[in-house]
Amino acid sequence: MLVELIKYGGLTAVVASCVSISWIDYHQHRIPNRLTGPLAAGTVLWLLLLGALTSELGSAVKAIAVGLAMAVGLLAINFATNAIGMGDVKLVAPVAATVTWLGRNPSITTMVVIAAAALLVSGAAIAKGHGLRHQVPLAPIITVGLIGGALAHGIGQ
Repeated sequence: MLVELIKYGGLTAVVASCVSISWIDYHQHRIPNRLTGPLAAGTVLWLLLLGALTSELGSAVKAIAVGLAMAVGLLAINFATNAIGMGDVKLVAPVAATVTWLGRNPSITTMVVIAAAALLVSGAAIAKGHGLRHQVPLAPIITVGLIGGALAHGIGQ
């Protein structure tokens, strides 16, 4: 009971934080460090606590490592193309760690939803005549993917 409360309470906090960050990114085209820092730190602590309580500390560390690897990958893309903002790089780490902890189906669902949402948003921007160089806020797309992954986890339970 306590583990479930911590698991879903933490998941709710991650999703709520991402929704807040998405709102800011959509309206201001920036993601404040004062939000991504606590989100990342809180996600790490949450996953380590869950790992300790469920005797799956190794899985929690792996999930955190996946989150860091995703952030490093996006950082490399940012350096090579300057197409992704640093806020998006910092946001993807706790999101990737969270869905990795939730399991394979939520992780795959998250990736598919992010890809589909990015395709729809890009197609809409092109249809409006903005072209391929139009800046699209990625936090809302990442958040929609996270919500899709969380729902896939809930449905799979």
